Amino acid sequence: MRTGSYVALLVIVVLAVIGVIILGIFVERVDIGKVGVLIDYTVRTEDDQPLITPVQPGQWKWIKVVQRLAEYDISQQALTMVRSENEGQVVGDDSVVCRDKTGVQLNIDSTVLWRVDPVQVGRLYLLYPDSSLELIGQDVVRRITRSVLNDVCGQYGYSDIYGIGRVDFGTKVSEALAIKLSDTYLIMAGFNMGEVYLQPEQQAAVTAKSVAEQQAQEAKFLLEKRQNEALAAIAEAEGLKQVRILQAQAEAEAIRIINTQLAGSPYYIKYIYAEKWNGILPATLVLANGQEFPLLGTLDLTEIGATPIAPPVFTPTATP
Repeated sequence: MRTGSYVALLVIVVLAVIGVIILGIFVERVDIGKVGVLIDYTVRTEDDQPLITPVQPGQWKWIKVVQRLAEYDISQQALTMVRSENEGQVVGDDSVVCRDKTGVQLNIDSTVLWRVDPVQVGRLYLLYPDSSLELIGQDVVRRITRSVLNDVCGQYGYSDIYGIGRVDFGTKVSEALAIKLSDTYLIMAGFNMGEVYLQPEQQAAVTAKSVAEQQAQEAKFLLEKRQNEALAAIAEAEGLKQVRILQAQAEAEAIRIINTQLAGSPYYIKYIYAEKWNGILPATLVLANGQEFPLLGTLDLTEIGATPIAPPVFTPTATP
């Protein structure tokens, strides 16, 4: 190969390398999972800000010398602030310190889930130019979260935040946090409230209150149990009363029917005596004045195998 050919080939190679270098410097592509914003410092908007052009994931852009392409990861981020040294982004106690409405100090563990608003990414860049997501999380999200927790904490008592008002407290924090983050062009994906730490004296007070409430509940339960037992006894007595009344009414009705029968049939009493007689009872009733009253009439006792008992002899007492 002649020398001229080698020179031509060398020139082509050099130009190709220069082209690759130029393309590497001035042509950029936004990675998948990220959103980009092209900042043109030579063009100004009405509010005297550089022109911002959104760049979609996977899109290539020719970058001029006076332009800059910034990229933001649009996946969900997490900021954890807890007391435990084995969690969160900060070594040591990173829980949020706040004071309740009476000035009592609390420490609250929390985790904020957030992400960049892909629609407002240009405004985010203008608000925090050249700031990475890590810096935005540790500076912006942390500051806003601590501020919101302090504001909402001042509306509650420590016993409410620690106990029955915990859910309501967390809801208010989440709502306020979502608004504050949206003002900085961030989206809150979730707020998780963790452990609430009280001062020793407040912890003792909460424990004593809990024990007292438990004892009160037990006393209430025992009272209701006794009341229910008393009501059951009353109901049982009332039931027995009604049974006895019904029995008495039934007996009275039976007596009334018997009396009616006796009045209509003088032999009915003899029929009753004969039915109930066990073969031993006397067949004749002797009155105090000696008058005999046959109980079974002319019934022949020997025919049914019974032994009649002779009536006692009545001797009138002599009058002195």
